[in-house]
Amino acid sequence: MASEIENLDLIRNSMFDSGKEVIKNNPSIDNRRDIRVLTFFKMSEVVTTARLGLVFIQTFKKNPELLKDNPALQNSFDQHPMRFEEFERFIKATYIQNIFIILEASLRNFLRELSPHSCSKGTSSFKNIYEKLFKELQLNNPLREKFFTVLDFWREIRNSVHNNFVYFSSKEESITISYKGLPFLFENGKPVSFLKWELLYLLTCDLEEIFIEIINQEAIKKIHLMIDPANIYTAS
Repeated sequence: MASEIENLDLIRNSMFDSGKEVIKNNPSIDNRRDIRVLTFFKMSEVVTTARLGLVFIQTFKKNPELLKDNPALQNSFDQHPMRFEEFERFIKATYIQNIFIILEASLRNFLRELSPHSCSKGTSSFKNIYEKLFKELQLNNPLREKFFTVLDFWREIRNSVHNNFVYFSSKEESITISYKGLPFLFENGKPVSFLKWELLYLLTCDLEEIFIEIINQEAIKKIHLMIDPANIYTAS
């Protein structure tokens, strides 16, 4: 588990540094309200929370005597044989959901800024949103295809989490997505077995790359203020 924690450290620090870089390059930006900054900081916090969960698991596995002082964590009540495995699964589901939610909300807001009436005013399916956004930004084809693959992959993973890590297709079909030269099979009605932390680390790095590319597009850069409607730092 040490390598998983180390990877989370790397992406957490990278996200935070990316947010600081936006502030450095845009001295006038409102770093407490602007979505171009807060998205990085929010994702960094999600990674931090997941890291804390893995450290908790690692600590208790290395020091089983701690369970004696925390009877609620023992298996005596329900004879649960996989307490920490279930907790890690919970952490992973929360991580996937929250990273995806933050990015999705940001891309929807970008599209509303650039094309307010497109995709039912930014409320259409997420795939429609990012396809339209990339078209509006006029990203070159190789970059668009790369980003489509990453976001399509994340969507299917997120949808599987909605079904307790089991993949279900509305067409009752299995699909295979190629990512970094490897095939990943989503088998209809079957658990998704490849969701390891290493894969989530790579995908999160790619999401960071996508967001950096988007906010560096001139159409996005020239917007003076993009208020994050979900900003918890905004004073009431």
